[in-house]
Amino acid sequence: MLNLPALLARLARRRALSALCALWMMGAALGLTSTPVSAQTAPRVYTTPVFLSYYAPATATGEAVRFTGTGKITSRVSRDTETGTTSLIATFDTTGIVGTGFPSQTKYVLNSSEQMVLPHAFIQTVQLSFPMEPMAGSKRTELRSGTVNLTFFVEMVTGLVLQIGSGTVSLL
Repeated sequence: MLNLPALLARLARRRALSALCALWMMGAALGLTSTPVSAQTAPRVYTTPVFLSYYAPATATGEAVRFTGTGKITSRVSRDTETGTTSLIATFDTTGIVGTGFPSQTKYVLNSSEQMVLPHAFIQTVQLSFPMEPMAGSKRTELRSGTVNLTFFVEMVTGLVLQIGSGTVSLL
């Protein structure tokens, strides 16, 4: 014989479990699940070597310089837990880039590292200032500086720099 109250109770439990399961799956799809603080890990950091070769025309106070070498962009995606906003944190390291002055052939060293918090976007455009000093033993001794404008593409989930789109260098 059919026990109607028991059958109704089982259906109610299934519906409650189905609704709970549906809410959990929808929350996971929207990124609303919570992870205990002890289980959270730091976001992965990516370092992208970037080969640059740019020519900066002469200024009224100095000679033209050709910059070549491999710099690094270290990047990661960061999420602010209070506001929910996502940013790209990028560090630009120019220690592998050397400049050659024209016509003097003076070698310039770029030793700078600059960190920036950027909006989370596929295309990034930044302007960086950098100091440059003549290598030891050079005839020239004055310190100079310049700026570089870079446009680069970022993988949106990880923050990995995919490629440099364009760039220009100017001397100050």
